Amino acid sequence: MQVSTPVPHINQEDNWDCGLACVAMVANALGSRLSLAEVTLHCSVESVWTIDLAYILRKLSNDQASLPTIQFSKRSPSQYHVPNLSPGRGEGWDFTYYTSTIGVDAAHSKEKFYRKAFDDDQKRVNALFENADAANIRVIELYGTPL
Repeated sequence: MQVSTPVPHINQEDNWDCGLACVAMVANALGSRLSLAEVTLHCSVESVWTIDLAYILRKLSNDQASLPTIQFSKRSPSQYHVPNLSPGRGEGWDFTYYTSTIGVDAAHSKEKFYRKAFDDDQKRVNALFENADAANIRVIELYGTPL
């Protein structure tokens, strides 16, 4: 049996917070009640990279680990196969971050969105990738597969 979880829509408020809005939608679908503003508090930069979102999702999942089991509908929970949201490596939601590039893709240095902060971003983002395992963030590189 397939179970679907309603995902509430949360609008982005700026030209840089689309990823944060996505994290807020996922967190809310998993049982949290977080606004975009609350998620944004966990982000110290406006040039948000996907690895930033993985760290924010892990932080939020650890914060929400004590939430009760999510309800998918008004039917009895025994009628559904409820997925295990624990990563098995600690508390919180289980997720994997799949990427075509570990670290910063230098091609982004030419993108207007990243250009201004690229040098600082490169150091910060590469450090996040290097420390992902210690932060309980599972990262898998997809070789030769365009995303």
